[in-house]
Amino acid sequence: MHKLLQSFGSEKGENEMNEVFRNAKTRFEEYYIFKFSKLNEKFLSGKSKSMSAFIAFYKDKDRFVSSLIEGCSESGTTSDRAFDALMNAELFLDTLLWSDRITFDKIYDSALREAQQRGNNTVYQQLVVAKAFSEVTWGTAEGKTMQTLAETGTSASSDRGKSIEGKRACYLGIHQLVSGKLNLCSWRDFARECFCFGSESREREWRNRERIGEESS
Repeated sequence: MHKLLQSFGSEKGENEMNEVFRNAKTRFEEYYIFKFSKLNEKFLSGKSKSMSAFIAFYKDKDRFVSSLIEGCSESGTTSDRAFDALMNAELFLDTLLWSDRITFDKIYDSALREAQQRGNNTVYQQLVVAKAFSEVTWGTAEGKTMQTLAETGTSASSDRGKSIEGKRACYLGIHQLVSGKLNLCSWRDFARECFCFGSESREREWRNRERIGEESS
């Protein structure tokens, strides 16, 4: 066979194999992102199902973590699903990785970088709010994300904007409560105002977090 044809055939075969590998990698990430989202739903649905969600996560921890990180750098629906999963799973991840802050930060920091590079401010703001949940009980000097959250605001002109602002306000309120800047009575009024920003699903999520806190106390 002519060397030029051999070279062409070899290059074509290599390109096809690379494409097959990329497609397989994307499907792998999408599967674990989808599975992670389902585990988060199971965790938020109630205490009786939380343990099974924990066990399932730790069984494939490395695959979940890598899929969430690398999925954010993919194009199209894969990155959208990864962003959505992280924007809604801060309580789940914070509970799972409470003793592994490095991994928690690595997941959210990689997603934040991708959102910022793409110029997607709405996703970026939602991710900042989600990451801030892990710092709500920290002192002001410790929580860099919480400081960033306090200095930035979101537009509440849309339903999503209202949802982000409601969640942001709740987390800032908790932070002020535990740091002594807000008393309990003021917090109750503050929390009711926060609910006016969020959707019904966000309010259900918040009430579930409140219930979990009462059960663990």
